[in-house]
Amino acid sequence: MLTRPTVRGRTAHRRSHYQPTKSAAAQLGHSSEEITETYYIAKPVQAPDVSGILERLGANRNGPQPRTARNDAHR
Repeated sequence: MLTRPTVRGRTAHRRSHYQPTKSAAAQLGHSSEEITETYYIAKPVQAPDVSGILERLGANRNGPQPRTARNDAHR
């Protein structure tokens, strides 16, 4: 569903890729570029570094060994 805030956000985000943030701020009527950057221009998501975990998973290509659990109740 297109709403006014959605259209404004998409416009600012797209415009920031091709023109300076100042241009997007002027189009949206903001008094400063900081407002546009904070509320309308998406920032890249920073993910934690999990490369060590991925390396360990890749080292064991057969997958983890199944655990054998003892269940004394069924003896």
